[in-house]
Amino acid sequence: KIYDITNGNLIKSLYGHTNVVLSLKIWNDKLISASTDGTIKLWNIETGQIIKDINHYNLNIQYMNKYTSDIKSIHSLNIWENKLVYIIGDEYIGITNLNTFEFETYFHDENEIDDIIMTIFIYENRIISGSANGKIKIWDIESRKLIKILKINITGIFQEDISDVKTCCSQEKQKSCVRF
Repeated sequence: KIYDITNGNLIKSLYGHTNVVLSLKIWNDKLISASTDGTIKLWNIETGQIIKDINHYNLNIQYMNKYTSDIKSIHSLNIWENKLVYIIGDEYIGITNLNTFEFETYFHDENEIDDIIMTIFIYENRIISGSANGKIKIWDIESRKLIKILKINITGIFQEDISDVKTCCSQEKQKSCVRF
């Protein structure tokens, strides 16, 4: 649903997802939505029509299909240059080209099958991911390589923990900080 923020009135409702929407992003006067139905949709905000969508259940991703029978949800939308970067299920980071709205690639730490990615954000040409196991992973976007793993002595790294690119502090232990 789209509301007028000045008076709170409903402007229009958008219909297209079959389950809960977890993440929204505005890009070039368009709305991008991600859902637990495994889809990302690109919307025309004026008309409320779906311009394009990606169904991650239908992607032929060999490694992903080998280890994951259910993609589950798409969340934590981020934009870097002309790329949409997001979390697929619990273990993958996906990249879609925003100019074509075609899925390009994914990132995955093959050494940690049960790693649950809670949040991501982009800093320069790096993806910073925070996981439920208390690890922060730094990925190079262009090479798709995992550059560094930082183990923080907390349970779970969330968006508010790593949203400041200079400092990453745990809500549980404000004294535990990582400087980038």
